[in-house]
Amino acid sequence: MKEIITKIKYFSPWNLKKEEDYLNKMNQNGYEFIKRCFFIYKFKKVNKPNGTFKIDYRQFSRDGQGYLNYYKFLKELEVINITDSNGRHYFKILKDNNLDFFSDKHSQIQLLKRILKDYSLGLVFTLLILSTFLYPFPTFNLDNWDFFLVWGIFIVFYLVCIFNILKNYIKLKKETY
Repeated sequence: MKEIITKIKYFSPWNLKKEEDYLNKMNQNGYEFIKRCFFIYKFKKVNKPNGTFKIDYRQFSRDGQGYLNYYKFLKELEVINITDSNGRHYFKILKDNNLDFFSDKHSQIQLLKRILKDYSLGLVFTLLILSTFLYPFPTFNLDNWDFFLVWGIFIVFYLVCIFNILKNYIKLKKETY
């Protein structure tokens, strides 16, 4: 039976390269990446590690056609889809075909735009949910500090992410233009 280990690790959404490096380092140490859910990574023990891991970030429309075309294209390049999680698509590349999803500044800027859009929508959604709890209840007890603490953590998380994404976006824009 294959040994499976679980690691809990956080990687910033605007820096997929660090996450790729981590997955490839684990692979070199004999642990092949098999699944991710939020901050939880699962690896299986392998005798002979092969290939490299790459991550792409994109959302697809609900019709599914873009998704199918995307995976058909990658399959032609002999790229194996490992898993998808929150817009991140994890791939294993067996051949040395130098595939890099974000090899130039323009593609990195497009990546940051997609991530910024998703995190901005997350912030708006969180604020809308919070406002539904506060607005209709004028007698709502504001002494529930735990309620505000939980929602405050979500809002601060989104704001920090958006700030860092914008910072990296502006830096890349200045380098490019």
